[in-house]
Amino acid sequence: MTFETAETTMWQLAQLYTGRVGYQRGVKYEGLWTNFLVIDYSGWIGLLLTIAMQAENAVAGYEVFSADDI
Repeated sequence: MTFETAETTMWQLAQLYTGRVGYQRGVKYEGLWTNFLVIDYSGWIGLLLTIAMQAENAVAGYEVFSADDI
């Protein structure tokens, strides 16, 4: 169940930004909150993993991943 939730959450994020975001070197997830939606590859992967770990914690009802892990 938790795997499906993390997978679903990441997929929804990908669908939300597909075709709407450009690449800009050195810009992390904060680039998604600017007028020109941009992000770099490591920022995108970091965002996906953060969202997935938060989803795991929410479904489990306890801290699977600590703040330090995330």
